[in-house]
Amino acid sequence: MNDLKNMIWVELRKATHSRVPWLTGLGFLILPLMCCFLFFIYKNPALSQKLGLVGTKANLVIGEVSWASYLKMVKEAFAMGGFFILCLMISWVFGREFTDHTVKDLLAVPVSRFHILAGKLVTVAIWYALVVAVSCPLSLLMGSFIQLPGLSVSLLLQECSIILYIALLNFLVMIPFAYFASAGHGVLLSFGIAIVAIILANLFIVIGYAEYFPWAIPGLFSQGTPLTTISLATVWLTSLVGMLITVLWWMRADQSR
Repeated sequence: MNDLKNMIWVELRKATHSRVPWLTGLGFLILPLMCCFLFFIYKNPALSQKLGLVGTKANLVIGEVSWASYLKMVKEAFAMGGFFILCLMISWVFGREFTDHTVKDLLAVPVSRFHILAGKLVTVAIWYALVVAVSCPLSLLMGSFIQLPGLSVSLLLQECSIILYIALLNFLVMIPFAYFASAGHGVLLSFGIAIVAIILANLFIVIGYAEYFPWAIPGLFSQGTPLTTISLATVWLTSLVGMLITVLWWMRADQSR
């Protein structure tokens, strides 16, 4: 247990001394600002006409000006944005030592590789939880700023719980990217796979088989489709397989080169 605590402390120290966590946090905070901006444009027809293409986009995306519509857009932004933010987080945490050519120094520490991996995964979880914990209240603050109608306590609790659930789903299905970052010795492989996964996710949603494709499930859930037993099993199986292949790779891979 002490080894795990020490590795979590080490990984958190790395994160706090790097610009990457701050940039990812800033990137995630842009999501509620973008949603707020689109709704603000839609509420002001004169401004919408002046902005041209941006105003047209806002008119197409937004069906009605209400808290329910706004939070629906926020949920979809969290699903898509959380996917790429988590991809960057996991790729950086698990691939940084390969990029910096310091992986042998990390493995020279008298700590088991399992504890090293566990420390990295816990660090990503803490990092992501902090980003979500800031972004969710900011989304509500932005909605209050543009004075949207239709707010109720029940709606607020329901939608916030769904946003947190989306964040959890994203975290679980992104665990295999720890393996991609490790095997790819950096962020390039994992980002390439992330782009392919997003394309395939949209395809699976269109053809009606999204519940069988793990990276389509958070987006599908954000659009109001309830989770099924199959989709939940797909998410948890993806998470467990991701953990297993990452641990096996680190245990067996030759890191001497």
